[in-house]
Amino acid sequence: MEHLPIQIDRHPQLFIDNHLIHFVQDVTRRMHRPVKVQRPLISADRPWEHIVFLNCGTWTVLYDPVDRNFKCFYMDVDWSVWHERKFMDTCLLLAISEDGINWQKPAFGVRKVDGDDTNIVFGRDENGSVYVPTVFLDSFETDPQKRFKVIYRRHLPASVRTRQRYGKERICFEMATSPDGIHWTPIEENPITPSTMSGDVNLAHRDPITGKIVLMARPQSASTWVPDHPDDHSFFPPYDPAEPFGFINKRNVWRSDSQDGIQWDEARCVLRPDELDNLDDGLYGLAHWRVGPLCLGLLNLIHGVDDTTDIELVYSRDAGETWVRPYRQMPYVPRGGAESWDRFVLFCCSAPVNFGKETFVFYSGSSNHHDWWMHEDVGPDVPEKCNLDMVSFNLGVARMRRNGYVSLDTGLLEGTLATKPFEPCGDKLVINAVCREGGCVAVEVQDLYGRTWPGFSREDCDVFAGDDTQHVVTWRGQGDLSQSGKYLKLQFSMKNASLYSLALG
Repeated sequence: MEHLPIQIDRHPQLFIDNHLIHFVQDVTRRMHRPVKVQRPLISADRPWEHIVFLNCGTWTVLYDPVDRNFKCFYMDVDWSVWHERKFMDTCLLLAISEDGINWQKPAFGVRKVDGDDTNIVFGRDENGSVYVPTVFLDSFETDPQKRFKVIYRRHLPASVRTRQRYGKERICFEMATSPDGIHWTPIEENPITPSTMSGDVNLAHRDPITGKIVLMARPQSASTWVPDHPDDHSFFPPYDPAEPFGFINKRNVWRSDSQDGIQWDEARCVLRPDELDNLDDGLYGLAHWRVGPLCLGLLNLIHGVDDTTDIELVYSRDAGETWVRPYRQMPYVPRGGAESWDRFVLFCCSAPVNFGKETFVFYSGSSNHHDWWMHEDVGPDVPEKCNLDMVSFNLGVARMRRNGYVSLDTGLLEGTLATKPFEPCGDKLVINAVCREGGCVAVEVQDLYGRTWPGFSREDCDVFAGDDTQHVVTWRGQGDLSQSGKYLKLQFSMKNASLYSLALG
């Protein structure tokens, strides 16, 4: 409710919209793209790896606070068996890193291939093929043996599968748990079926505020990738932009929630293409995460005619039920140039990781088109068509300032930012800001009616002129705001500076 004061606590308040802003003068907003580490981090380089299928919904990167390392869970697929058996021969593998840049694929002692120990941790055994796995750390789990969870589609060869088969019958989800990301145990309640959600783009996490497991996926009914007519060699059916329900012929983002991962809410569509999207654009998947009360997301878009993909920064103020797309036509991590390893496909299906003073945005990319390499009878004749030697997916990373998604900027002329009234849930004002040459930031604390609180005027403020992601603002050496009223307002005076966020610590 906009007329009620906002609560501010230790979580950063980002300025991606005007939610916190009362008024500004001589202030502009800028989005900041992360900067790529140009080399790929993870590629297919082991004898047991076929196509390291780093597509949307087939990999997850997270930081494990127990082991204090990065973990990348990714899927390998032996595509050579597809035309022979119509069988997704896939498994889950694990790579680890101390710094998010340099990765290793240890032998974990779980699966052997041709006598060699591997980094395969789940699948290609009695559990069948683990297809489109989405892994998350469950912060609400009380059993340390189950702190990792994976939701996946289980595929079995035709000779042994019973109710699970291709065709019109649904292939259900399953879930497994792990204490370390290495040793996995399927839950007894399998299979789980989140309503009509059974697509091949699945992204899950446990919401730290609501406590629900949120699954962003594609519904079973979205069968738009099968030609409608035998002579139709396209993945995409006809689309009428004037038809009110024409979006059903495009990829959309659907959502289902669960408290336990077994019983799921009815799925609902939370994001779909609209009249501002290009005629051939579809929404491929949505990775989203919390920054305090705000939900940020990286929306994956597929461009049908070119068979390429991009990602777009989006946000939600209602726990991810509705989404705002302020940066259309502005790829958040741009694809590479003509000779680069990520020139055609770029996906993000994992929340960025805050690490020190930086935020790491992990993404996957390829130098082959998205779908055309898979099928002999669909799509144009591109060089990689049915030539698996030309198919290569890789994991990359782009780095930026910690939580540096957007900033409010001023130039050489001093600008002013005044916040709406808020209820402080902390005693110290912490800002993420940088001052350029000759720049500075000063803050005045005001009461609900805009009157300066004694001892917290602009003149009392110890002016900030540096670069810090967690600077504690003080007034004549004191930073304790506990006695400055139940409701506060802040007025920033900034010159040649960028303000990324504020928090109450």
